[in-house]
Amino acid sequence: MNLTCMGGYDELGLAGCEVFFPLTDQPQLTGIYPVFAKIVSGFDEIERLGQVQTRPVTDFPYDGVEVNEPAIPQVIDKVTLEPADFTLPAPVRMTHGQVPLTWQ
Repeated sequence: MNLTCMGGYDELGLAGCEVFFPLTDQPQLTGIYPVFAKIVSGFDEIERLGQVQTRPVTDFPYDGVEVNEPAIPQVIDKVTLEPADFTLPAPVRMTHGQVPLTWQ
C-alpha cells in the first residue's frame, strides 16, 4: 500500500486529527478517509508495527467498533513521506454527530 491517510472527524465533518497507514488495500474507505501522501522509505517500520501484539481498547466511545492498541507502546523511528501524486475522489463530508459507514 505505502499510503498515508487522515482519519478522525471534527464537527465540520473533515478528517484531520489522526494519521494512519493501511497495511492492505481498503476499498471500503475510498472517499471517506483522504489519502495525502505515500511512504517512500520506512514502510518496513510500518509493517513491523502491523505485527506487534495488541489488546482491545475498552473505553472507545462508539459501541460495536473494535479498536486495538499495542500491548507494549511502540515508537515509529522514521518514515519518509512525499505528497500524493495521484487523484482520488473527494472525501465524504459528515454532518455533526453522524458516524461514518465504516464505523457502523
